[in-house]
Amino acid sequence: CAPDKKEGEGLSKIFNLHFLSVEDALSDGVISRFADFDGYIFLTVFDVLLQGEKMFPKKLSVFFGKNFIITFCKTDFAPIDKVLKSHEGDINFFKKGHAFILYSVLEELVDGFFPVLDNIAESIDRLETEVFSHVKKQTISHLFKLKRKVISFRRVVNPQRDVIFRLSRHENFFVSHDFLIYFGDIYNRLLRVSES
Repeated sequence: CAPDKKEGEGLSKIFNLHFLSVEDALSDGVISRFADFDGYIFLTVFDVLLQGEKMFPKKLSVFFGKNFIITFCKTDFAPIDKVLKSHEGDINFFKKGHAFILYSVLEELVDGFFPVLDNIAESIDRLETEVFSHVKKQTISHLFKLKRKVISFRRVVNPQRDVIFRLSRHENFFVSHDFLIYFGDIYNRLLRVSES
């Protein structure tokens, strides 16, 4: 999942990937992206990692062509790990095709946002209780940390709406029209997350 520049160049030659998409996949950029290249779609999405009061985006770049799906990520990517673990030894899962694999990873990614929202909601509830019982300097500090957490979450989630929307509306030679409804389902879930 974490190719270096040399491996990226090798994959670029084998699968005829545009050097700009490979360069973007290898970069540390934090912008969600959807691009239609000759013979494949390139997209970048983000998971969020909570560590205490801080939130960190985890980037996944995907090259999605007629007969292939290639993922680039710098570290383990929990949604991929969960999909692979839940379908370990399940040949039928992989027979459903690479569009279904991409759908499964994106579904796991978006479903993973709901516990983050729950975490934020619980923090808000605790702060409301503190504020209405008695205001402390520490409470105000928690309030500002929570505000930064919400802003960070929105910065990761909201730009992905466009990526998933475009994927759900993108007819091409390697995703059947009937399958686009699955990506539409992910878009609807992501919309619920971003509006929460």
